[in-house]
Amino acid sequence: MSARALAWSVRAALAIPFVVALVALAGSHWSPVLDLAMTELRVRDVLGPHTPLIGLPGRIGTFPDQGSHPGPLSFYLLAPVYRLLGSTAYGLLVAAAVINVAAAWTAIWVAGRRGGGRLVLGVAAVLMVVMAWLGASVLTQPWNPYLPLVSFVVVVLSAWGVLDGDHLLLVLLVGFSTLCAQTHVPYLALCVALCVVAFGAVGWRWWRSGHRAQGAHIGAGGGCARRGALVARARRSGPPDTRQHHDAAAALPVAARATGGARGRREDRDGSLRHRARGQLVAAAW
Repeated sequence: MSARALAWSVRAALAIPFVVALVALAGSHWSPVLDLAMTELRVRDVLGPHTPLIGLPGRIGTFPDQGSHPGPLSFYLLAPVYRLLGSTAYGLLVAAAVINVAAAWTAIWVAGRRGGGRLVLGVAAVLMVVMAWLGASVLTQPWNPYLPLVSFVVVVLSAWGVLDGDHLLLVLLVGFSTLCAQTHVPYLALCVALCVVAFGAVGWRWWRSGHRAQGAHIGAGGGCARRGALVARARRSGPPDTRQHHDAAAALPVAARATGGARGRREDRDGSLRHRARGQLVAAAW
């Protein structure tokens, strides 16, 4: 089985429990109450005159001066599926399931990108165990403590990938960290810490690469300076050597002429001796 086929098989296996749960929930009547009812009110307000700008009210501070969770991103993500299914309470459950399935599929994609088929199977096994332990009643509810549970797995995987050198995963890290931190404030410190560590690692690598490039540039400049000094020294020492070669070349014809003259005088002396010897022999014969 190819890596792509394995990844899609795992994604299908992760989506099937949600499909079964939603089919079962479709046959029963459900109405949100308390925090879930306030969530539906906020989702209904998205893109309207009262679009939410903060998160759901939470146990932050003391009653009645309680604060809210950091941001409304979960409302914005729930709204499209909620309205597509007629703005019903069941549509809110489907929207929560879609967010969790999308987070699980993203985790599988990160695993395949970082570790191939083995890591895909490992992450899928962990997700299946976690989702089986949490159950459909948790993973299909849009309650703000439940909604970021699967998304935080993507945050952890993305942070690990960035620390391992995959800087593209910063996009997923920031996106899913924003969702988790805005939806439920206890995730804020964890997500901020992971983002700070990841961005710090990226900045450190960038600084080191720039420092090395600057050092290499300085080294190349020093090499050019040394080569330039050698060329200048060769040029300064060039004229005396050239004159020496010129003088030697000029001396060669003179030496050749001197050698030729000595050889000629030697040949003339030998010839005169031979001529004198022949004359003496002729006189003796007479």
